[in-house]
Amino acid sequence: MLYIELTTKGANRDHHSGNKGGIVPNPAWQLVHALTTMYSPNGEVLIEGFYDDVKSPTVYEQELLKSLPYNAREIASLLGIKNLDLDGKSYYERLTFRPTFNISGLTSGYGGEGSKTIIPSQAKVKIDLRLAANQDPDDVYQKIENHIKKYQLPIEMVCHGKVKPSRTSPDNHLVQKVIGSVEQIHQKKPLIIPAIGATYPDYVFTQILGLPSILVPYANADEDNHSPNENIDISCFINGIKTTSQVILDLGNKQL
Repeated sequence: MLYIELTTKGANRDHHSGNKGGIVPNPAWQLVHALTTMYSPNGEVLIEGFYDDVKSPTVYEQELLKSLPYNAREIASLLGIKNLDLDGKSYYERLTFRPTFNISGLTSGYGGEGSKTIIPSQAKVKIDLRLAANQDPDDVYQKIENHIKKYQLPIEMVCHGKVKPSRTSPDNHLVQKVIGSVEQIHQKKPLIIPAIGATYPDYVFTQILGLPSILVPYANADEDNHSPNENIDISCFINGIKTTSQVILDLGNKQL
């Protein structure tokens, strides 16, 4: 992930939107217009070179996506939205292989109860970019800087965090052993998702230590992670213990 903050500034203080309207620049509008040069209405990042290093999925990874179940209505209900206008292929490709450009916070001016007629003095947006395999956060940051300079956008940018992306091939022999362990303990074939959007120092294992990394999630679908109602079913917790124990036993008992 790459986490950045963009700031636009206008006057040195807020102004009355009536008697100063039309003459004092509004940084909120400047920021909105700047963002439209970076991200299209159909979800494409418009920053030059942004997708250049994204690793393409293998044939095996594409086949794994085709085998995953998909019901747009059920998923939309779980997500708390009215509709999910995606087919199964697009849905899983976005979840696993495509990077994101997400606005996680946008602030400017007065946002309290009632009204306050001002031209704000600054506007800020916080953006998290979930990077795909082979993208480099420093390189992506530089490309955003180049974009700001190219379009002469009145923006200040700071970085609040970065972690290199990582993806272990699902046909790795150790991954296949873990898949076998999960199938053994639950007596059913597990669903294999080639990648997931989460941030943790996975690259330390894969890129520095040269080790494969496998994530075996076992929470309920409505776990609402990072929300006020983050939760896990007790049965999922117990099954997670059983799964992890079986994986450790199998890796220890079998020749690697």
